[in-house]
Amino acid sequence: MVLFHQNRFGTVINLLIFSIIIFCVCLISCVSCSSNNTVKTQEDCDILIVGGGIGGVAAALQACSMAEEHNIKKVIITEETFWLGGQYTSQGVTASDDNGLIEQGRYYEAASELYYRFHEIIRDLYRPKALETAEKTVRTGTGNSEARKAEKAWIQGTKFSPGNAWGSRMSFLPVDGVKAIDIMLEPYIKSGVLTIHYKMAPEQVIKDDDKVTAVTFRNTDTGEVFTIRARMTLDATELGDLLPLSGTDYRVGIEASSDTHEPSLFDENGKELYPEPLPECTQAFTYTFAVEWRPEGEDNRLPWEDRPADYEQNRYRFSMVDSNRWFLLTRWNDFSRAKIWEENQKSGSNLPLTWIPSFWTYRRMMDARILNPDIKPDLFPRFIDGVWKTDFSPDKDPLYFIPNWQHNRPAVGDIIEVNWISNDFAGETIIDIPPEEREQVLRRAKNLSLGFMFWLWYEAPRDPDDPKLDPVNEKNWSVDLVTGKNTGWSNLKFRADVMGTEDGLSMYPYIREARRIKALKTVRQQDLMGPRTSRAKLFQDTVGIGHYFLDIHRCDLHTDNKVDVNFKHIQLEDGSWGGENSSGRFQIPYGSLVPKKTDNLIAAAKNIGLTRIAAATYRLHPVEFQIGQAAGAAAVLCLAWNCQPRDIWVDTPGPEVVEAKKRLRYLQHELLKTNVPLFWNEDCGWDTDYFEAVQWVSLLEIMKPHNRNFEPDVSLTRGEAVTAIANLLRGKVEATECTIEFTDVPYSNRELIAAVSLLLQQGALDWIQGDLFEPDKPIRSDEFSEIMEIMLPDNKLTKIVTSDKGEITRGQAAMIFYDEIKRKYGLK
Repeated sequence: MVLFHQNRFGTVINLLIFSIIIFCVCLISCVSCSSNNTVKTQEDCDILIVGGGIGGVAAALQACSMAEEHNIKKVIITEETFWLGGQYTSQGVTASDDNGLIEQGRYYEAASELYYRFHEIIRDLYRPKALETAEKTVRTGTGNSEARKAEKAWIQGTKFSPGNAWGSRMSFLPVDGVKAIDIMLEPYIKSGVLTIHYKMAPEQVIKDDDKVTAVTFRNTDTGEVFTIRARMTLDATELGDLLPLSGTDYRVGIEASSDTHEPSLFDENGKELYPEPLPECTQAFTYTFAVEWRPEGEDNRLPWEDRPADYEQNRYRFSMVDSNRWFLLTRWNDFSRAKIWEENQKSGSNLPLTWIPSFWTYRRMMDARILNPDIKPDLFPRFIDGVWKTDFSPDKDPLYFIPNWQHNRPAVGDIIEVNWISNDFAGETIIDIPPEEREQVLRRAKNLSLGFMFWLWYEAPRDPDDPKLDPVNEKNWSVDLVTGKNTGWSNLKFRADVMGTEDGLSMYPYIREARRIKALKTVRQQDLMGPRTSRAKLFQDTVGIGHYFLDIHRCDLHTDNKVDVNFKHIQLEDGSWGGENSSGRFQIPYGSLVPKKTDNLIAAAKNIGLTRIAAATYRLHPVEFQIGQAAGAAAVLCLAWNCQPRDIWVDTPGPEVVEAKKRLRYLQHELLKTNVPLFWNEDCGWDTDYFEAVQWVSLLEIMKPHNRNFEPDVSLTRGEAVTAIANLLRGKVEATECTIEFTDVPYSNRELIAAVSLLLQQGALDWIQGDLFEPDKPIRSDEFSEIMEIMLPDNKLTKIVTSDKGEITRGQAAMIFYDEIKRKYGLK
């Protein structure tokens, strides 16, 4: 018995020693792995940005730029693919849908400086080689021709585009978007404030009551589960993936007519078109792909037998016709222009000439002319001013000799992004469906895009050799040099490498519609409609600006009782006729970024508080970028102030200076300091000294712009001066009934009547002699100073103008009012 106990004891000791050894080996192994960052199960940060698309990248840039000042130690971005940039990179849509002013190179008035820097970094990746090519090219003639000078000026300017596309004025290869983002983020990664985790898909949101405290991810390559705890979380995912995971209320698809009361949800008789919402009717998404132009005579096709199995059922989608316009693959459809010209000459009518540029230059990512000096000019006949022009000169017609989306056919080495109505996958949604069903839908969407490539190779109509012939007539089509047929383009090369994937399709589908939070503020169609050069509804909680028409890519549910929105033809405010999809220049209200209920969560991409119709314009590249910047700034300030995102918002503008309004103004101040426009003016951009002052007096409606411009150098009138001062004093000095003896102040101008009355009762207009106020007369600086000394005696900037007896300008007045605004809201 004793022997038995001794053997048992020895066995226990041996097992114990063996266990300790195994434990130590495992511990050393784990420590080693941890030091190499290969095994981690949990990480902490201040700000977690889930989704590395445009909004996520912009949020990270903004938050990191404010980190040191506001004691932010750690920001983390997670990205589902291995490219940051979303639409610009992993979705292959490098041809950005910018507003008209950005397309003119006027970023200063129409985009944030960070967005401008992003584009400029990309341009700088191409500029050295492009300038070298411009010096050597045979295209622009000999010597310093006008064409050569124009090309060099273009390359050095803010309208330079590597792709030269007409669908978008800025386009480039996706990998260069990745490079530019890496360059912008590198300083923050090196400093340790920013960490990026790739191939991470969110699986769970952890909450404490209504507060988001952490997100659990799964690595899509390794299957590793990874939890990140954060003090503030931003949902910058492409589809709003954190919303269902966190229990946040959201919208998806078309709302019920009675829910939003948007005009396009009712017929001409006011009948509801959508008695119930249609959550399954989401905008089409697209797998983009890249195609290179090779010499005609090369055969770059895959075998016809390799086409997708569902090719035949998708054939009806493949077309060169869009919006009833027949697009040619390689050049403009000048035949259509010539026919209308001839009809106008015969009938005396004045029908507009059609605008049908080529399919090839729609979303071209790389114009080979800027990098290859051996490419010769392509001077095919063009219909111009009623004649077919064939003789061109580098000095007389320089635009025909430089890289140009209007006047150049494809060149060998051109690469395009194929993002066309034919590969829009419009029949099904990938939101809120089971994972296995989602994979099947994505496969069908991929097959649609691959099928379109086969159609271009084998069945697409060819352009006529003679541009004067009708391209719709099949007998006019040219012949493919490889096949001898008048359909298909065998020279097109499918560039799988451009998208960074094995199948050659974009890493992630181009998403046009996400889940959208039920926010403190929901933007509706009514807030946006108007002439395109006018301002849309003003939001005093604005955190950015944007502009584009309401561009819905239809869901195409193929049933009578489930149809997508159709915009009616209407008369706009300025008397012009347009569509209900017309949009004025709009703002991004801060309230749309904040969920009604969930705390510690901010929307930072296409998932903000929008109706489906409004989302059709807020979804575009520069708008999503500014949404991200605003979300990043708000997250930093929430942590600095230990408050919730909703604590930075007020429901009504009002004159009262409550704590929430002071926070909101400080958020706007931070954005303006980093050159984010909050109000639309076509002058006074962030490249001017007036920028912040003019933005403030405009967005607070203290001074009104002159139509689309503020005109800072124009003299301030007496009427403008007293109205602005009265607006500035709202809530501080109340007007009482006062008889106005000035005979030239129109009773119909109630705002001016109230302002003059207020200043009269304070004795601020005693310097005016007689019964004429002369509201349109420029106010002199001494007159302005006298008013200010009575109405705002503490304003320090009044001393700047008292010594000058000349007129004060609108810009000078804005600077003075800005000083009072800063004091009122405690801005630095």
